[in-house]
Amino acid sequence: MWLALASILLSFSLGDFKLQNGQTIPDCKITYRTYGKLNTDKSNVIVIPTWYNGRSEDMARFVGPGRLIDDTKYYAVVIDALGNGSSSSPSNHPTLRGNSFPTFTVRDLVETQHQLLTKKLGIQRAHAVLGISMGGMQAYEWMTAYPNFMKKGVPIVGTPEMSAKDIQLWTSHFKIFARPGGGVDVGTGEEGEALSSEIPQAKKTMLEQLMGMANQGLSMYRRFMDPFNPLKQFDAIRTHNIAKPFNNSLTTAGEKIKVPFLAVIATTDTAVSPDTPRSFSNSLNMPVLELESKCGHSAFKCDHYTIAAVVKKFLDE
Repeated sequence: MWLALASILLSFSLGDFKLQNGQTIPDCKITYRTYGKLNTDKSNVIVIPTWYNGRSEDMARFVGPGRLIDDTKYYAVVIDALGNGSSSSPSNHPTLRGNSFPTFTVRDLVETQHQLLTKKLGIQRAHAVLGISMGGMQAYEWMTAYPNFMKKGVPIVGTPEMSAKDIQLWTSHFKIFARPGGGVDVGTGEEGEALSSEIPQAKKTMLEQLMGMANQGLSMYRRFMDPFNPLKQFDAIRTHNIAKPFNNSLTTAGEKIKVPFLAVIATTDTAVSPDTPRSFSNSLNMPVLELESKCGHSAFKCDHYTIAAVVKKFLDE
């Protein structure tokens, strides 16, 4: 059985990186790994942003013939997100440690990736941008921020915007798991208050799904060495909405998308509601792969080969 090993971790310095909120990350570094071989005209590039709590080495299990990314055909560039403990994060920045590390957005993550691809790797257009969970959110952001950069998009269990219920559940999740031992508190803002009567069971299901993603329980936070790493990524997820630059109109945001995309959703997903990506795709007449998976948000693992077959066909068309 083919199983790709994590490739060498590479790094690129962006210098002083200015965020959407006007703050700056000095000496900002982005790490990444590549799989496969870049062809002569650089037309086989698949850009893969990491998911929440994920690192580039986590994608190795999904690379290879018959898997999500066939590295005998495509050149995958897996890019670590800010705050994941590998790229610049509260745990590793030389001067901005802990909560002094500025808050960033999903749009900021995409900008770091664009600079890496264009300035370091000389890639001006990718065959596709593919992402899972928070990576799927970045895929949606890519398609509106740089609509001509890729030929196709594949957001998997992601969403173009977080629903109110999504935000409530993620806030509850973070309050439960980020605070012990780290002293992190996401506050008592409106997103975290007065959860409705149906939330507890949904919250339990959502937490189980997120734990399944990491498959290591609470140890998924220990890998970061700093509770502010997941806190900063959480803030990016909580505020994610590709419609923000377009007067909060998803319709207008959708009009900016120039490429076909395949949305993969799990109907039992309670971590990221499948309703928003489904309706968004339907409004643009884009294909949707709906999974009736018992694994919910972790369907990308449980139903990997089903997803891989459909994604392969979509990428190869």
